[in-house]
Amino acid sequence: MPHAEPPPSLCLVVIDDDLHARRVVEAILMDRGHRIRSFDSARGALEWLSKDEVPIDAVVCDLNMPEIN
Repeated sequence: MPHAEPPPSLCLVVIDDDLHARRVVEAILMDRGHRIRSFDSARGALEWLSKDEVPIDAVVCDLNMPEIN
């Protein structure tokens, strides 16, 4: 049986105001080889996304956030 190549590393944004939940999601995704940028607020993530030109593959976001839902 041929050895399967690992999936490509993705650039992911994690947004959650709950520190514990955010750290768990970060750890799981990093263990799978993905690059992570995390934020504790949607506003902070939006500011970074509007300024940075790093291509983002996906956003993992808590749906019930203070300030912005």
